[in-house]
Amino acid sequence: MLTSKQEKFAQNLFQGMTQRESWIQAGYSSNYDVKAIDINACAMAKTTKIKLRLAELNAPIVEKIQGSREKKLEILQTIYAHKPLPDTITPRDRVTAIAEHNKMTGAYEPVKIDITSGLEDLLSKLKGRQLDSSD
Repeated sequence: MLTSKQEKFAQNLFQGMTQRESWIQAGYSSNYDVKAIDINACAMAKTTKIKLRLAELNAPIVEKIQGSREKKLEILQTIYAHKPLPDTITPRDRVTAIAEHNKMTGAYEPVKIDITSGLEDLLSKLKGRQLDSSD
């Protein structure tokens, strides 16, 4: 069971306040220096009671997100389960639905994009220009 201050602290965190703001707005002393408030607020946020309360507050949101995800998966399954008809679902629609379904269910490995290739060359060119301009 949470005290009224702990409940207010959890509600404040849930609403998006920082730990410091949540601590002060919950009615805990603001007479401490900022570092002490941050330490106390951080320690409270890590307690099992507060974590459980935040999980309770987030549960409806998580359920809604998962529900909408399930609904999207159902729609995609419906699209690719039907035989393609020229006036309703095209073969392209089916392929797109299958690809989206696979992405949503984690069938693909995460794609890594190397953004550093060529970066050294670009940096050396930029450094060369800086050297040239200072002459």
